Amino acid sequence: MVLNKRKIVFITGFQKNCGKTTFLNYLLKNYREKDKIFCTSIGVDTAFDDIYLKSKPFVEIKKGWICLTNSVFLNSVYDYEIKEVIQNSIMGGYPVVISPKNDIKIRLSSPGSNQDLKEIIEKIRDVEYVFVDGSVDRITQVSIFPNSEFYYVFKVDYSSVDLVWDRIMLLELISKLKIKESEYDFLSSLKDDVFIYYKTMYIKGAFSESKLEKIKDIKNIVIMDFTKVFLNYRQFKKLVEDVNVYFTLPLNLNKYVINLYDISFNDFEKRFQADVRKRFLYNPYYANS
Repeated sequence: MVLNKRKIVFITGFQKNCGKTTFLNYLLKNYREKDKIFCTSIGVDTAFDDIYLKSKPFVEIKKGWICLTNSVFLNSVYDYEIKEVIQNSIMGGYPVVISPKNDIKIRLSSPGSNQDLKEIIEKIRDVEYVFVDGSVDRITQVSIFPNSEFYYVFKVDYSSVDLVWDRIMLLELISKLKIKESEYDFLSSLKDDVFIYYKTMYIKGAFSESKLEKIKDIKNIVIMDFTKVFLNYRQFKKLVEDVNVYFTLPLNLNKYVINLYDISFNDFEKRFQADVRKRFLYNPYYANS
């Protein structure tokens, strides 16, 4: 099977314990035993959440699917086939790719770095769908595969709602900008994070506030990776008003998954325009009003 024919879906999150794994289980319920599924993670999971003092959710894997777990989690699984063992020491064990012979509940494991994740996804054959449980508040792993899709999970309360609004508005703005795929190979070949040619600035690495200081007499900015924009919404909005900004990779966002806590449904929704609200998916595991 050709890799780019697979559907690769990342479950990313705005913060730790925002509901990524719970939402992954929600997605997986839509698939059957005969579907060719591979589930993995880029985060380091534990059995217990020391911050919220509760057990963390298992991932529900059907018979015959493939998942990447860790040898320290295998005590709860009794009948499975080992597909691959990755020689990285993580959490006192080794990442192991298994295919269970019965339906199981298990914790996923990271294979190591983003590069390790890329290699294991490319190595595992005969799967049609790949689901990656994300890491803390990062979406940088989404860019590993340019055609991958992602869900962005938010835990929303009054203390975080302004930050959530800022992140959503930033992604909405990025999604409306033009893509220059033809510049991807050029940016990939750059040795430096920033290269300026005439009145165009090329940015390969992270785009943070320090890069703003270098924008003088610039008319165009080409950014390789939307996941590495570390500006807030207002900073980035001002930038796109002053210069032409392009990306080389599309932002393939499926939905914003919204888990509301001490804020009402109406209070949250009134902060956004109708076109943005269409992307909201309220997690059925939590109250949404």
